[in-house]
Amino acid sequence: MNKFDDERIQIQKLKIINGAYLIIMGILMISMLVKLFVLQAQFSDYMTEFIAFFAGSFYVLIRIVLSGHMIYQGRKKLTFIVVPLVSSTAVTLLSFLGNMEHHVAIHDAPLTIVTLVITFLSSFIITFMILFAVDKLGKKRAKRLEDKFDA
Repeated sequence: MNKFDDERIQIQKLKIINGAYLIIMGILMISMLVKLFVLQAQFSDYMTEFIAFFAGSFYVLIRIVLSGHMIYQGRKKLTFIVVPLVSSTAVTLLSFLGNMEHHVAIHDAPLTIVTLVITFLSSFIITFMILFAVDKLGKKRAKRLEDKFDA
Protein backbone atom coordinates (compact mmCIF):
# COMPACT_ATOMS: atom_id res chain seq x y z
CA MET A 1 0.00 0.00 0.00
CA ASN A 2 1.19 3.46 -0.85
CA LYS A 3 2.29 5.69 2.03
CA PHE A 4 0.57 8.69 0.47
CA ASP A 5 -3.13 8.54 -0.26
CA ASP A 6 -4.41 9.82 -3.55
CA GLU A 7 -6.46 13.03 -3.32
CA ARG A 8 -9.57 11.14 -4.47
CA ILE A 9 -9.14 8.61 -1.66
CA GLN A 10 -8.83 11.40 0.91
CA ILE A 11 -11.99 13.06 -0.43
CA GLN A 12 -13.85 9.74 -0.24
CA LYS A 13 -12.69 9.21 3.36
CA LEU A 14 -13.87 12.72 4.28
CA LYS A 15 -17.29 12.02 2.73
CA ILE A 16 -17.59 8.84 4.80
CA ILE A 17 -16.61 10.69 7.99
CA ASN A 18 -19.09 13.48 7.15
CA GLY A 19 -21.88 10.93 6.73
CA ALA A 20 -21.02 9.28 10.04
CA TYR A 21 -21.02 12.68 11.77
CA LEU A 22 -24.47 13.48 10.41
CA ILE A 23 -25.82 10.10 11.52
CA ILE A 24 -24.42 10.54 15.03
CA MET A 25 -25.83 14.07 15.30
CA GLY A 26 -29.23 12.82 14.12
CA ILE A 27 -29.22 10.01 16.67
CA LEU A 28 -28.27 12.46 19.44
CA MET A 29 -31.12 14.79 18.44
CA ILE A 30 -33.66 11.94 18.28
CA SER A 31 -32.45 10.65 21.65
CA MET A 32 -32.89 14.08 23.24
CA LEU A 33 -36.37 14.53 21.76
CA VAL A 34 -37.52 11.07 22.87
CA LYS A 35 -36.22 11.60 26.39
CA LEU A 36 -37.78 15.07 26.55
CA PHE A 37 -41.24 14.38 25.09
CA VAL A 38 -41.89 10.66 25.29
CA LEU A 39 -40.16 9.81 28.55
CA GLN A 40 -40.63 13.31 30.02
CA ALA A 41 -37.15 13.11 31.48
CA GLN A 42 -35.40 15.86 33.37
CA PHE A 43 -32.59 17.79 31.68
CA SER A 44 -29.99 15.92 33.71
CA ASP A 45 -31.14 12.68 32.03
CA TYR A 46 -30.22 13.89 28.54
CA MET A 47 -27.52 16.40 29.41
CA THR A 48 -24.76 14.22 27.91
CA GLU A 49 -26.50 14.10 24.53
CA PHE A 50 -27.13 17.85 24.72
CA ILE A 51 -23.47 18.62 25.44
CA ALA A 52 -22.21 16.24 22.74
CA PHE A 53 -24.61 17.64 20.13
CA PHE A 54 -23.82 21.29 20.74
CA ALA A 55 -20.09 20.77 21.34
CA GLY A 56 -19.86 19.00 17.98
CA SER A 57 -21.90 21.71 16.28
CA PHE A 58 -19.84 24.55 17.74
CA TYR A 59 -16.59 22.78 16.88
CA VAL A 60 -17.61 22.44 13.23
CA LEU A 61 -18.81 26.05 13.12
CA ILE A 62 -15.59 27.41 14.65
CA ARG A 63 -13.37 25.34 12.35
CA ILE A 64 -15.28 26.52 9.28
CA VAL A 65 -15.00 30.16 10.31
CA LEU A 66 -11.30 29.85 11.19
CA SER A 67 -10.55 28.20 7.86
CA GLY A 68 -12.07 31.20 6.08
CA HIS A 69 -14.73 29.24 4.23
CA MET A 70 -18.11 30.79 3.77
CA ILE A 71 -20.87 28.77 5.36
CA TYR A 72 -23.75 30.18 3.33
CA GLN A 73 -22.98 30.71 -0.31
CA GLY A 74 -25.36 31.42 -3.15
CA ARG A 75 -28.76 32.41 -1.76
CA LYS A 76 -27.38 34.24 1.24
CA LYS A 77 -30.26 36.67 1.67
CA LEU A 78 -32.75 33.81 1.63
CA THR A 79 -30.62 31.90 4.16
CA PHE A 80 -30.63 34.83 6.58
CA ILE A 81 -34.45 34.68 6.62
CA VAL A 82 -35.18 30.95 6.26
CA VAL A 83 -32.76 29.65 8.93
CA PRO A 84 -34.04 31.98 11.68
CA LEU A 85 -37.66 31.27 10.67
CA VAL A 86 -37.19 27.50 10.83
CA SER A 87 -35.17 27.53 14.05
CA SER A 88 -37.55 30.01 15.74
CA THR A 89 -40.54 27.91 14.76
CA ALA A 90 -38.84 24.80 16.16
CA VAL A 91 -37.88 26.55 19.40
CA THR A 92 -41.41 27.92 19.84
CA LEU A 93 -43.02 24.57 19.10
CA LEU A 94 -40.68 22.69 21.44
CA SER A 95 -41.21 25.30 24.14
CA PHE A 96 -44.99 25.02 23.81
CA LEU A 97 -44.97 21.22 23.78
CA GLY A 98 -42.57 21.07 26.72
CA ASN A 99 -44.79 23.40 28.77
CA MET A 100 -48.18 22.32 27.43
CA GLU A 101 -49.42 21.17 30.83
CA HIS A 102 -48.66 24.61 32.25
CA HIS A 103 -50.41 26.39 29.36
CA VAL A 104 -53.48 24.17 29.64
CA ALA A 105 -53.59 24.54 33.43
CA ILE A 106 -53.70 28.34 33.42
CA HIS A 107 -56.57 28.52 30.86
CA ASP A 108 -55.35 31.87 29.59
CA ALA A 109 -55.12 31.79 25.78
CA PRO A 110 -53.99 35.44 25.35
CA LEU A 111 -51.12 34.93 27.79
CA THR A 112 -50.11 31.73 26.02
CA ILE A 113 -50.16 33.47 22.64
CA VAL A 114 -48.11 36.41 23.95
CA THR A 115 -45.60 33.97 25.45
CA LEU A 116 -45.30 32.09 22.15
CA VAL A 117 -44.89 35.33 20.16
CA ILE A 118 -42.17 36.57 22.52
CA THR A 119 -40.42 33.19 22.31
CA PHE A 120 -40.59 33.22 18.51
CA LEU A 121 -39.38 36.80 18.13
CA SER A 122 -36.55 36.48 20.62
CA SER A 123 -35.27 33.24 19.09
CA PHE A 124 -35.57 34.76 15.59
CA ILE A 125 -33.52 37.81 16.59
CA ILE A 126 -30.89 35.75 18.41
CA THR A 127 -30.53 33.31 15.49
CA PHE A 128 -30.30 36.16 12.99
CA MET A 129 -27.63 37.92 15.07
CA ILE A 130 -25.59 34.71 15.37
CA LEU A 131 -25.80 34.09 11.61
CA PHE A 132 -24.81 37.68 10.93
CA ALA A 133 -21.83 37.51 13.31
CA VAL A 134 -20.64 34.18 11.89
CA ASP A 135 -20.92 35.56 8.35
CA LYS A 136 -18.92 38.69 9.27
CA LEU A 137 -16.25 36.64 11.06
CA GLY A 138 -16.01 34.26 8.10
CA LYS A 139 -15.61 37.13 5.64
CA LYS A 140 -13.01 38.81 7.84
CA ARG A 141 -11.04 35.58 8.22
CA ALA A 142 -11.27 34.84 4.47
CA LYS A 143 -10.00 38.33 3.66
CA ARG A 144 -7.13 37.95 6.13
CA LEU A 145 -6.12 34.59 4.63
CA GLU A 146 -6.44 35.96 1.10
CA ASP A 147 -4.17 38.92 1.97
CA LYS A 148 -1.70 36.59 3.66
CA PHE A 149 -1.36 34.27 0.67
CA ASP A 150 -1.37 37.05 -1.94
CA ALA A 151 1.56 38.84 -0.29
